[in-house]
Amino acid sequence: MKIQKNLDITLEIELKLTKTKFNYLRTMERWLIKFIILFLTCLSISGCAEEVEEEEVTKNNQKIEPVEAIAKRFVESKLEIIPSEKYKLEIFKSQLDGDNHEDAVVTVNRYNFAVEKAAQSKNPGKVAEIGYMGPYNYLFYYDGATGTMSGPMEIPSTPISPLKITFEKVMSEAYSDVVVSYRIRNSCYKSIYTIQNHKPRLVFSWNVFDGFGTPEAKAVHFVYETTAVSLPKDIRIMKANIVSSDEKQDFNLDEPKLEKLNEEEYRFFYNQKEGKYAIKVSNLKPQTKEK
Repeated sequence: MKIQKNLDITLEIELKLTKTKFNYLRTMERWLIKFIILFLTCLSISGCAEEVEEEEVTKNNQKIEPVEAIAKRFVESKLEIIPSEKYKLEIFKSQLDGDNHEDAVVTVNRYNFAVEKAAQSKNPGKVAEIGYMGPYNYLFYYDGATGTMSGPMEIPSTPISPLKITFEKVMSEAYSDVVVSYRIRNSCYKSIYTIQNHKPRLVFSWNVFDGFGTPEAKAVHFVYETTAVSLPKDIRIMKANIVSSDEKQDFNLDEPKLEKLNEEEYRFFYNQKEGKYAIKVSNLKPQTKEK
């Protein structure tokens, strides 16, 4: 009986030891699983962080192509210009949106294409007589900060005369606005575009001269005047005389010489609500001077 009792005690001790060992192994297994999960999570987070950092570095180091490198292929893609077509592309650079990057305006003139289209029309002579009027002069914009282009913007006019571009500080002294001059036969118009959301936006347009070569010819010139009530300048339309010339002139192509007068015809102010220049109805007709 004594031997049996000792055997039972020994067996009980072994069972307790086995149970303790089993519990220990289960605990170690749980800790090991937790460690593996934690380790893999850390690797995943580290990998994501490295990937984000790599993408950010790539983005920051991304080379911005100059306008000269992308203008031709962008224009030809947008206008579907075939390789054999001869057209005129010009680039005009200035700081146009206040971000301290040099931007650009790209003009495209498709005069040869206009002549070809006229030849295919029912009345080529009439099309030529009105100066091949149509969508053959285009305006594109290049944003220097992003290296991207937008457009085309059609400027309905005669393609005999390519668009003329100048820059004026009209909306702000911090950057320039785009002044586009274009011809419609023996008349000339000026349109002012300001850059907003990386695209040109028309804010003003006016006839500069009209009826060139006829007795009814008339002309004006622009004066941009700073005011105390508005950041954008007022646009004053001033009278001008067309100087007669003895030289042979093409009135649909040449520009007249102007004698600029210091006499205001109209004054336009920038209407913030409308987002463009406006004039009071009462000022549409110039006041006559008292004699």
